[in-house]
Amino acid sequence: KLDTFFDNFGLLADAPNGVQKLREMILQLAVQGKLVPQNPKDDPASVLLEKIKAEKERLIKEGKIKKPEPLSPIKSDEIPYTLPFGWEWVRLGDISIQITDGTHFTPQYIDKGIPFLSVKNISQGALDFSDTKFISEEAHNELIKRCKPEFEDILICRIGTLGKPVLVNVSSPFSIFVSVGLIKYPTKYVYPKFLLTTLNSPLLIQQYDQIKAGGSHTNKLNLRDIPFLKIPIPPLNEQKR
Repeated sequence: KLDTFFDNFGLLADAPNGVQKLREMILQLAVQGKLVPQNPKDDPASVLLEKIKAEKERLIKEGKIKKPEPLSPIKSDEIPYTLPFGWEWVRLGDISIQITDGTHFTPQYIDKGIPFLSVKNISQGALDFSDTKFISEEAHNELIKRCKPEFEDILICRIGTLGKPVLVNVSSPFSIFVSVGLIKYPTKYVYPKFLLTTLNSPLLIQQYDQIKAGGSHTNKLNLRDIPFLKIPIPPLNEQKR
C-alpha cells in the first residue's frame, strides 16, 4: 500500500494544493494504523482505557473534577473503518479529564499582566503571544477556577478554523476566551503528540464539519458536541511510534 503511495509522491506534491493533500494522506495513514508497524507485545488500548477510567474515578472521588455527563457508546454504523488489533474506537470525552472553554465574558484589559488569548492566537496551529491582550492576576485567578490551561493541554479553535488544535508548550500562566476550547487528558496514558495529530487529521476535520453550528459566517463548534468526537486509540507505545 505504501509503495503505491510513494510512487505517486512526485505527482501529488506537484499538483495544486499537493503539499497539503500529501500531509493529509500521511495523517490519515497514521490514524488508520498504517504508518508504523504494530507490536503484538504492546498492551492493547483496552488496558489504557481501563486505567484512564480508574484515573477519572479517582479525581472525581477527590473532588478535583466533576463527574461528566455519560456519553453514548459508539454504534457499529458510526465506525468509519476497521482498526488494527489492539486499537479501540473511543469518544474524545472517554479519554479526557476535562473539556471546557474559556470565559464567556470579556474581562477588563490592562497594559501589562497575564496574557489573555482568543482564537486568533492559536488559529495558525501554534501559540502566538505576539499580539495578545492582558488581564490582571486577580482576574486570571478567578478565570482559572473554571478553565486553567496548563503544559501539554490541547487548545482547540471553536470558531474560525474549526477544530484546529494547539499543544500548550509553555508553563507560564495565561487565560483564554470562549472562542477557544480546552482539552485536558492523562498524558501518562495518552501521548500528547498523537492526540494532536489525530485532532488535526482528515478523520476529525470531517467530524468538525458534521457538527458545526451557526450560519455561513459564524460557524462554531458547540462545547457540548466536542466530547462526542470519535477517535482511534492505539497502544501507548504505538502512539509514540
